[in-house]
Amino acid sequence: IQKAIKNIRDVRTQINDFNERQATNLPKDIKQKGDTINKQLTAIEEALYQTKAKSGQDVLNYPIRLNDKISGLFDYANSGYNAPTHQVKNAYDDLALLADVQLKKLQVLLDVDVVELNKMIREKAVPVIMPKK
Repeated sequence: IQKAIKNIRDVRTQINDFNERQATNLPKDIKQKGDTINKQLTAIEEALYQTKAKSGQDVLNYPIRLNDKISGLFDYANSGYNAPTHQVKNAYDDLALLADVQLKKLQVLLDVDVVELNKMIREKAVPVIMPKK
């Protein structure tokens, strides 16, 4: 999950930086595709990670997400000297399934939508380097 979150943020930064560099020269369909990808990335990120929590007290205001649930479960299972209980294993299986759904959505987004965006950029021959005028 942590690697996926880093990947989401990296792709979002690249899309936003590209859009900023192109400014008014960016074709509308490319901008729309990039915005759609950004929205989908945000939805996946928010399912995996609580993006609104900025301080320790924010966990009281905003619900924890999958990464915190799995982390808490790991801490519980890792404590003590006994093997994880059957309930811990079942809880992990449930959380892992939910995380896998989001991770699969991310993989499809990266393998299909980002590839399509790159193809659109190449087809329109949008300049990569944009000197300021």
